Amino acid sequence: MWKYLGVGAALGMFVALQLLLLLFSFSPQISNLIDLVVVSYLKDVLGPVSAGFGGAIAGAYAAYKFQSKSEERKEYKESARVFLLTKLQLNQKFDDLFSIKRHEFHPFRDHKLRMMVIGMLPESPGVRGDIYLRIYDLLSQAGAGKVISDLMLAEKRYAACFYNFMERNKALEEFREKLTSIELGDGLQFSLTDVFKAVELGRVVALHRNTEIMLEVFEEALETVLSALLGLQSALDEKYFPKGSFGIKIEIPSSEYLERLPPPQLSDDELVNMWKHFKSEKSFS
Repeated sequence: MWKYLGVGAALGMFVALQLLLLLFSFSPQISNLIDLVVVSYLKDVLGPVSAGFGGAIAGAYAAYKFQSKSEERKEYKESARVFLLTKLQLNQKFDDLFSIKRHEFHPFRDHKLRMMVIGMLPESPGVRGDIYLRIYDLLSQAGAGKVISDLMLAEKRYAACFYNFMERNKALEEFREKLTSIELGDGLQFSLTDVFKAVELGRVVALHRNTEIMLEVFEEALETVLSALLGLQSALDEKYFPKGSFGIKIEIPSSEYLERLPPPQLSDDELVNMWKHFKSEKSFS
């Protein structure tokens, strides 16, 4: 505020002085009322000096405004770039998780033993790189607090998915080593009775829990990444890529793959009871 007051005062003094000189030049009566030395000093010294000073102020102010506009345009372009890259990165993460669900989880959604038939999963994220920190500032300016929370949570859950995949792969590999004595039928048609013959109850229950926790975290990650993507687009699209300008509008079609997987058909207690039943039948055979 003070810089604008200073510029205004300087320009005001310059205009007032020029008007005074104009008045002296075209009104001899008023000039006669003032000492000729003062009038001459005003015309010959202060007039040219004030004109030069006023021109310098006007030039400096114009340069300042031009630089400010240039910096604003540069900052706007950089903000738009960060927004676009963040949107693309989120979309890639969503596509990554969506593809895993479609090909690895959904075909076995209703399988009674999905804890065993879901195969080995990728252990490394398909999308590398952290979200630009500047995007949080842009969202804060837009008042999109929920999108900030979703974005931060989406990052953590996306990474957690692949950590859980890695842990389950280890458990599944150990589990499969125990199944070497079982001849699996076509299409993985085998029963828990077959499994109980080769694998102890603790491993079966552990794999069941591991798989269901993994699926729960995965579903939460998929939902959060999608929520962050749509929220980001809704909060900033109109500002940086208004209708008709270059931008990427991401449309998420309705799909059965976006629906949560049903709960498992077997619980821990049911597995234990089935194992006890198997043991009791075996003892009488």
